Amino acid sequence: MFKIGLVVMAFVAASPIYAASFDCAKASMKVEKMICADPELSKLDDELGNKYQKASEKVSSINQDQFMVNQRFWLNERNKCRNKACLQQKYSDRIAFFKDVLASAARFSSGKKLYPPYPEVWERKISLLNGSQAL
Repeated sequence: MFKIGLVVMAFVAASPIYAASFDCAKASMKVEKMICADPELSKLDDELGNKYQKASEKVSSINQDQFMVNQRFWLNERNKCRNKACLQQKYSDRIAFFKDVLASAARFSSGKKLYPPYPEVWERKISLLNGSQAL
């Protein structure tokens, strides 16, 4: 029984303390390690992962490639962050974006162009979501 307890304790001690939308055991980039080590950043990452999944389900198959490309652009920008404040801002902006996407799910499932690739998406997201500019 004592040996089992030691094995369980060793496993728990070796496991990452905070969960994220990715496997913290495989985190190799500084940004990923920062997210895994910080409960606030990890919570933001989890929230973003959930919003991304839900938004991805709402996007038509025509727009899936563009949707994924846009997320890769965002990840590249996120990976440039060197501190918590930068990451918090990137995550807050992206979560707000996906909330907009979910609120406008009917528009995004229409088969029309979703939005331009990052970084223009930030400046134009509201006007695009409201349909006030040509897509």
